Amino acid sequence: LRRSRQTAGSASLATLAVTLIVGLWPTLPLASTIAAPSFSEILNESSLIFRGRTLHSSSDWRLASGGRVIVTLVTFAVERVLKGEASRVIELEFLGGSVGGVMMHVAAIPVFAVGDRDVLFVNPRGRPVSPLVGIMFGRFRIEQDAYGREWVKAFDGTPFDRVEEIRAHISTRARFTRGMPLGEFEAQVLRTLRQQAR
Repeated sequence: LRRSRQTAGSASLATLAVTLIVGLWPTLPLASTIAAPSFSEILNESSLIFRGRTLHSSSDWRLASGGRVIVTLVTFAVERVLKGEASRVIELEFLGGSVGGVMMHVAAIPVFAVGDRDVLFVNPRGRPVSPLVGIMFGRFRIEQDAYGREWVKAFDGTPFDRVEEIRAHISTRARFTRGMPLGEFEAQVLRTLRQQAR
């Protein structure tokens, strides 16, 4: 755990770099060791799946077992629920953020900007680090092209055209695709959920 504060005339924001969170949560795996789950595993581990748009985010201090930490609360407008139940507006909490000139950065934690649209796979057991399945793997970005068509991509913007490619993450075919059409992706989610329910 390394921490520095902003000094007078400093050009950059003070940084609280969290390279090992074991001092706070000993059982938390490092971001670099997170194994990419399969599409079926992502769905199976989700208690809530929804398509939403980021409305607002704010960071604040929280007391944890190992001391004070910064968390970011992200508010989403829910456009469609694919699994579970949710109100029209939902708030999710992520470890990390910036408060009063102090930044706490945790590798792999998703960062949301106002206006972002995503399909999110939520598992509250991931708190207090991330409520998404696999920390970041439960985020699927929605991007719109110049013709208004909507495409789904992986959490880091990597395109894929089949859900089977998600675990491989980057495939040769993915380099030549825009992503998976949103309607097709959501239909695949619903088909897989029905299969898992049998």
